[in-house]
Amino acid sequence: MRQVYRLIAADNADVLAGTDLDPIPATATRAIIYAASTQADTILTVQTPEMPVARAILLPLRANAELRMDEDGGMIVPVMGGKLIISVDIVTGASVAVLVQTD
Repeated sequence: MRQVYRLIAADNADVLAGTDLDPIPATATRAIIYAASTQADTILTVQTPEMPVARAILLPLRANAELRMDEDGGMIVPVMGGKLIISVDIVTGASVAVLVQTD
């Protein structure tokens, strides 16, 4: 399993850029994405080069952008290697935590 954790404070068009999951390893079959924000109006979008997977998902509001994986669950995205683009749109100034795991 590989995972990447990012804590960001500004809009980010590609959260995984420059990380171990850019690109997703060819052996991976799924990615699990967890995210939380310190503001209630932060938007997450997930896409592959071929198609959008999820658009305009409002992130859960958490103090210190704490990830509560047991309460919020994650977004499971089927992947077969390649590029997974996770974009964060911070409407009101916020800190955003994003954790991505692959099998």
